[in-house]
Amino acid sequence: MINIKTILTIFLFILFISNGLCQKKERVIYAVTDQNEELFIDVYPGTRGASSILFVHGGGFEGGHPDGQRSFAEEMQNRGYNVFVISYRLLMKGRGFGCDIPTLDKLDAIRAGVEDAAKATSYLLENKNNFNLDPDQFYLAGSSAGAEVALQLVFNPFSHLDSATYVFPDNFRFKGVMSFAGALLDIRLVSPDQWVPLLLFHGTEDNLVPLGTAPHRYCKATDPGWMMFFGSQTIFDKAVEMDLPAEFHLYAGKGHEVANYMAQEFDIMDTFLKKSKQRNDWKPRLIEY
Repeated sequence: MINIKTILTIFLFILFISNGLCQKKERVIYAVTDQNEELFIDVYPGTRGASSILFVHGGGFEGGHPDGQRSFAEEMQNRGYNVFVISYRLLMKGRGFGCDIPTLDKLDAIRAGVEDAAKATSYLLENKNNFNLDPDQFYLAGSSAGAEVALQLVFNPFSHLDSATYVFPDNFRFKGVMSFAGALLDIRLVSPDQWVPLLLFHGTEDNLVPLGTAPHRYCKATDPGWMMFFGSQTIFDKAVEMDLPAEFHLYAGKGHEVANYMAQEFDIMDTFLKKSKQRNDWKPRLIEY
């Protein structure tokens, strides 16, 4: 006869296994390139009906990998969120993204990333039932180059080149964006009609992605790779000017390492996601460290 202690042990074992299954990661293919490169999404399923986050990794459009976002994804998953970390074409692999790389090549690399993020978004939306994805609670996030992809996907300078790629089912729009050391290519595209709540992170001493309005990597005007960027401060200034919801976390004396703060500022992200889920009419807010 099985005693109470044995029954309790079996129950706890089943509970442990069930919890482990809930926290598993799955990898799915969302596109195959002309060069037969499989582009994939690492899926970290959270709680049914929870908000979802599509994350784009950094790496200067030459490196980086979804595996590098595991600590972020697992912690947000543990907090109940569905997390989707995508791979995308790295057109600068083996070349770099410095001032010696022609501007048009840089723009092409950014465009490829934005296109792939759009394709991943469409794939998830079309298969939303398989991923317990609520389109009304779907957020976009990215780090460094990935943050640039995320911001460009919302304030898109490439949509006129391939409009079909950026037509999402049922007129979908992301619920908000979390950007870690990101920037825009064209601040003129920022408007109330395109706006979604923003959570911005940036260091005052970032020497790669400018905090304000400045050339990317501070290239000289005579360099082949000169390209103007509009960083978090400039974007936040627009939010203040237009009185739109945004929260800007500014780190004095910090450099580009802030691009990795998605692996530590979990409470800030959690609060932002819950806040923007409830309402979109809050005021711009600057938090300085």
